Amino acid sequence: MHLSVPNNINTMSVHQGPRKSNLNEPSDQGHVSDPEQDEGAISSDQDSSDSEVEFENPTGLEALSGGHHQVFSVNVINDTPQSFADIEASPNKQAWLDATQDEYNSLLNNGTWLWRNKFDAVGRFTKYKARLVIKVLRYNTLRLVLFLVVCNSWKIRQMDVKTAFLNGSLDDDTEIFMAQPPNYVVPGTEGQVCKLQKAIYGLKRAPRCWYLTLHQFLVGIGFERCVKEVCLYIKRVGESMVLLTVFVDDITITGNNNNDIEKACDELKQHFEMTDLGQLKSILGIQVDVKGNVVTMSQQGYVEVLLDKFNMVDCNPVSTPEVIGQVLKPSKLNPSQVKALNLPYRELVGSLQYLVTCTRPDIANAVRNLSKHLSCYDESHWKQAKRVLRYLKGTKSLCLKIDCNGQVGAFQVEAYCDADFANSEDSRSVSEFLVMFLGCCLSARSRKQTMVTLSTAEAEYIALCDLVKELLWYIELLEELGFPQRSIVVHCDNQSAIAIAKNPGHHERTKHISSRCRRCCCR
Repeated sequence: MHLSVPNNINTMSVHQGPRKSNLNEPSDQGHVSDPEQDEGAISSDQDSSDSEVEFENPTGLEALSGGHHQVFSVNVINDTPQSFADIEASPNKQAWLDATQDEYNSLLNNGTWLWRNKFDAVGRFTKYKARLVIKVLRYNTLRLVLFLVVCNSWKIRQMDVKTAFLNGSLDDDTEIFMAQPPNYVVPGTEGQVCKLQKAIYGLKRAPRCWYLTLHQFLVGIGFERCVKEVCLYIKRVGESMVLLTVFVDDITITGNNNNDIEKACDELKQHFEMTDLGQLKSILGIQVDVKGNVVTMSQQGYVEVLLDKFNMVDCNPVSTPEVIGQVLKPSKLNPSQVKALNLPYRELVGSLQYLVTCTRPDIANAVRNLSKHLSCYDESHWKQAKRVLRYLKGTKSLCLKIDCNGQVGAFQVEAYCDADFANSEDSRSVSEFLVMFLGCCLSARSRKQTMVTLSTAEAEYIALCDLVKELLWYIELLEELGFPQRSIVVHCDNQSAIAIAKNPGHHERTKHISSRCRRCCCR
C-alpha cells in the first residue's frame, strides 16, 4: 500500500475537512446555555424561538431536516418483568403471558428438550471449560456496507430470525439438564427435568452454537465468509455478487443482482423461521434512511430514551460535550463511599459509549475521559457525564450521512490523525483519528496510547501508526469484496512525524520507536 502524506498540511478541521455547520433545532429543545451554566429545567416563560448552535464539525455529522428525513417518536415504558411474580403484578399481565406462551411453543416446536428422571445421586465430574461467545458484525463494517449500497445504487433487505438461539445444535457428547419452567410443567412429568437437545436462551454456549449453525448453512448455499470480517459473507456467481451481514439474529442482504438477493432470502426462509422486514430501516438501535444515493444513520430516538431515563428531558442544552481545558481527576472517595453515592454513573457512560460506537463520534473524547473513572467517581464526574447529555439534548438530530449523488461508484477516502503529548497524569499521550468516505465518518477513535512517548513527533507518529492499521483493514476488506483501492491521502499536522514516515532511517532520536509502528507506516 502507498500512502500519500502531504507536506503542507494544516489541522484536520480546516484542510479539506468538513466546515462549520449551523443547526436549526425545533423550539421544544430549549435554548443553548452558557457552557458553565448548571443544568436545570427549562422554564415555561423561555423564548420559544428556534435555537441555533454553532460548532466545529470534523466528523461528517449532519442535522436531520424535517422535510427530508423521518422523525422518530419514542415512548418509554418501564414495565419489563424479571419473574413470573412480576408478570402477575403487571398491568399488562395478559400480554406478557401471551408472549411467554409463544416462546414456550417455540421451544416445543424446535425440539429443544427431552424429559428425563431426576436422580438423587450426585455424579462428580470435573472438566476444563471455556465460555463460548458469538461473533458479531463490526459497526465499521455495517457503515462500509451501507456506503457500498448507496455508491452502487443497490437494494438492501433486512431479515430477522425468530428465536435464533433455539436453532443451535449442541455437541453430541454434551448433556445439559434444566428444570421445567414454573407454570409450564407438563402433566405426567412432575419431578422430572429436561435434557436439552438444542441450545436455549441463557445457555452460555447458545450464541456460538447459533453462529456455527448459521455459518454451516450459508456455506452450504454457496456463501463464503470474509477473512477480514467473519460476520460478512459474500456469494459470487459470474458478475453477480450478494453480500450478507450477520449480527446475532439480524441479517441484511444486498448486492448487484436483485434476483440473487431474493433467492438468498427464500433459502433462508425455507431453513429458518424468519421475519422479512423489507428494506433496511432500523438495525442495532440505529435508524437507517436509504433514499436513492443518500443514506443517513441516526439515533435520535435512543438519545430521547437516555434523556428520559436519566431525568434530563428538561435540561438546558450546551454547545460542547465537555469544557475545554477541564481535566477530570480520580475521586478521593473509597469504594464504599462511591457506592453510597448511588449514582448510575457506569450505566450512563456505557450508554454514551454505545452512541460513540454507532453514530456519534463527536462525543468520543468526552466519553473517553469519563471512562477513565468508572471505579473512582464522585459528583464532579457525574456532573460532567450529565453535561454530555445536555449536549446531546441540543444536537440529538445529528446523523451520519453518506451522499453519493453525482459520484456513483466513487471511493473518495481521506483520513485524519492527531495527538496530544503527555497530557495526563501518567504522561501518556492520546491518539485520535477519523476515516472519511465521501465526507462521512466511517471510523473514529480517541484512545490513550499504550506507551510513554518522548516527544510530540513520536506521539504524532504513533497516532499515524494507529490510523494506518485501521486503513489497512479497510483496504484489505474492500479488496476481498472486489473493490481494490488506490493511494489514500492521510492528513497529519506534524512535519516531523511526516518526515519519519517518509524516511524511516535509523536515527539516534527515533531508533527506540517500535518496529511495529515503522512497519505499518512504511507499507
